[in-house]
This record gives sequence, C-alpha cells and structure tokens, in this order.
Amino acid sequence: MCQRIVKPRYSQLAYGIGGCKFCASHGYDFTKPGLLYLITHDVFLSHKIGITNVNSKEVRLEKHINQGWRVYKKKIFED
Repeated sequence: MCQRIVKPRYSQLAYGIGGCKFCASHGYDFTKPGLLYLITHDVFLSHKIGITNVNSKEVRLEKHINQGWRVYKKKIFED
C-alpha cells in the first residue's frame, strides 16, 4: 500500500472499479511515462484522444490502429 489519498466515484465502487489508482495492476500507471495521442478514422470521419503508458502491456494504441485508426499526433510525458 502506498498510503496515497484517492477519491473514487460511487459508480466506480458500485461496479468494482475502486481502489488505489497508483497501486492498480491494470489500466494507466501514474508512476510511469505517459503517451497522449490523437488518432483519426477516415471512414468514421472522427477523431479520438487517448492516453496510455509508454511501452504499455495493454497495447491500446495498436488495437486502435488495427481497427483502421491512424495516428495524427503523439506526445510523451514523463509525469
């Protein structure tokens, strides 16, 4: 336990998604560098903004690319 204060929403707790976002073994890791991305889809005529970790195990961005999205811009953040 990291002893940090977190403020989960009631809806998160109701669906079993609560807990410490810093200690979680899934989702975005707040202790590692982040990747903010803007992707676009020519068929859907839409854009999507997302965030993931650099070198993430979840390969979220790759899944979007495999579904026809293409990367427009990326920005890496250390914290």
